[in-house]
Amino acid sequence: MGKSCVVLGLVLPFAASGCEARPDVLGTFSVTADTASGSASTGGQGDVVDGNGGSTSTGGTAAMGGVSSSSGGMGGEQSLDPLPLTGDIEAHDITLIEEDGIFYVFHTGGWLRRKVSTDLLSWENEGEVFDAPPAWIEELLPEVTSFWAPELSFFGGVYHLYYAASTPGSRRSCIGHATKDSIGAPGAWADQGSIICTNLDENVEDDWDAIDPSIMVEPDGSVSMLLGSWSEGLKWIPLNLDGSRQGDEIRDVARRTEERGSVQAAEVHYRSPFFYLFVSFGQCCLGVESSSTLRMGRSREVFGPYVDREGVAMLDGGGSFLMHPDERFIATGANDIFTLDGQDYTVYHAYDVDAGGQAMMRISPVTWVDDWPEVLGP
Repeated sequence: MGKSCVVLGLVLPFAASGCEARPDVLGTFSVTADTASGSASTGGQGDVVDGNGGSTSTGGTAAMGGVSSSSGGMGGEQSLDPLPLTGDIEAHDITLIEEDGIFYVFHTGGWLRRKVSTDLLSWENEGEVFDAPPAWIEELLPEVTSFWAPELSFFGGVYHLYYAASTPGSRRSCIGHATKDSIGAPGAWADQGSIICTNLDENVEDDWDAIDPSIMVEPDGSVSMLLGSWSEGLKWIPLNLDGSRQGDEIRDVARRTEERGSVQAAEVHYRSPFFYLFVSFGQCCLGVESSSTLRMGRSREVFGPYVDREGVAMLDGGGSFLMHPDERFIATGANDIFTLDGQDYTVYHAYDVDAGGQAMMRISPVTWVDDWPEVLGP
């Protein structure tokens, strides 16, 4: 896309000219205006046995983990602690994107809440994305009172916004889709209708829930969506390049076996040669009683099968910890991965005991060890 990103010095020695040559879309593969490109400075990783059998030899260890970046914008030793965020950072189910040096966060609440920052550290509230739900939601799901779990992505020359519209306490849900040429430009997002719905037909019961959309743009430019939550777990569906659904294919990608209904908020990140699947286990949205944790697996194919560090398939309940809670931030969830100035980061929410259990935005550096991401967090 060729957009510039600007990150001021402050605690982290970012350079204004040190961003990757794209606005990294959290939760998706890095995309430019006319092609998809790798989202991480992979370097090499040596011989690594993958979870799907076989091994890869890709050369020396990549220079990740907070030291000087390949682009030269981040010099010296960098802390692996979460970034010192300030301002309005109350947020749940976060998606983040950069356009023309401005960072935008959309998150659950109202008709999608929106925040903005010029340095990735200080955040300001900008109200809600929509003034009201589109007519098709009011017709199909009149009980909906807010939108959940947005996903921002850029492909096909436009920005795509996906979000969940769900009737509380049920699995009557739809994934909505809207587009816009520029996030920062005046004007409304153009409604593109629904992508997929569950349990709208009272004669047919879907055993999964059409919420928590996540977009993956693969290295070859094809696009797919990961979605779903609770009951029978997470699903994959292919999309067209205009962001609409392609065909009626649905594939299973992850589920829990020992605890019904506790895998959600999925995200896929590509770092050659693996696709990494991040999910949230446990219960969200209960303040200080929340128990969610961020888990992960990986695969050489975007549709899986994904396996964790111990080789357990995520379709069989597998999922290794990405980070562990602590005494203050008692639960984490709904993360995205992005790359800035050669360094990978993850953005996520964590329930803050000091704030009465409110979900807060957190951004932490990611290091890679034996082709697995590690995050100090929480």
